[in-house]
Amino acid sequence: MSYPAIDKMDKTAPWIVEQGSGRVSYPALKKRTLHRDFASLPTTTDSVLQFASQSGLLGREVWLAPSHGGQAVLGESLRRWSHEIQEMSMMTSIWDLVAEKNVGELARMVVWKGNESVGIRAKWYWKNGECRLVPHGMPLAHHIATAEINVPGLASSNDESTAHLAKQWSEGKSMNQARYTEPARFFVCRMVNERLRDGVMPQVMPLQDSRVYLLPKTLLDAMWLMFMWEISGETKTLLCLQCKKWAESDDPRREYCSNTCRQRAYRIRKSESEGGEES
Repeated sequence: MSYPAIDKMDKTAPWIVEQGSGRVSYPALKKRTLHRDFASLPTTTDSVLQFASQSGLLGREVWLAPSHGGQAVLGESLRRWSHEIQEMSMMTSIWDLVAEKNVGELARMVVWKGNESVGIRAKWYWKNGECRLVPHGMPLAHHIATAEINVPGLASSNDESTAHLAKQWSEGKSMNQARYTEPARFFVCRMVNERLRDGVMPQVMPLQDSRVYLLPKTLLDAMWLMFMWEISGETKTLLCLQCKKWAESDDPRREYCSNTCRQRAYRIRKSESEGGEES
C-alpha cells in the first residue's frame, strides 16, 4: 500500500506525537459528517489535539528522532493540519454556495472572459472557525489566516476537452444561475476527484456478498470520501441550530440533530419570550 509522498510541510515543527505503544483503530466512516467537523475545526493546537485524540492522525506522519537519543516516534506537523483544514473548509464552503444556488456570492469568484473561458478566483479568510470570502477591497489584519484559489482555465472554448462546458455554461443571460453554479460545481468535483485519485481502493469483499467497498488509505482520505458522498447526495448533512454540530439528516426540513437539542431550543425560546413579556 502506497501513501502520499512526504514533503517540506510535513517536516515543519511543531508536531503532534502519538502516545502509547500501539495504534488504535477508529471507525471513522461510521460518522459520515466527520469531514464537516474537520472543515470547521479551529487551527489551534488544542483543537487539533482534541480532534486527533478522538479520530486519529491524518496519515501524514513522519519519523521524529529525539534530540537526546531514545526511540524515534511518529509525529504529524501542525502546519500540515492547518493546511488540510483550510482546504477542506474552502471546498465545503464553495459547495454550500452551489447547493444554496447563491449566485450573488458565486459571481464574486467565478470569473468569465466574455463567453470564451471561465475560471475560479477567490480569496478566503477564517473568522471564528468559519471560512468566508474576502469582500473586494477589504483590508485584513496581518494575523488573520487567508488562502487564495486561482484556476484561470477551468473551461475554455480553446480546449477540446472543456469547450462544450464553456459553451453550455455561457448560454443565457449574464446572471443566469448555471453560468455560476455549474463552473463552481465542476471545480469542487474536480478537486475531490484529485484528492481521492490515489487515496481510495475499490475492493470486492467475498465475505460480504461480493459487494464493492471503497477503502480509504488514511483518515484524511476517508474525510474526502465523506465529502464525495455528500456531493453525490448519498449523505445529507445538517448543521444543528442549537448545538452547532454536524449530523446526518434525510429530512430537509429538520433543524436539530436530536430531540434533546430541539427541546433545549424550545425551552430557550420560551424563556426569552416570557422574559420579554415581563419586561
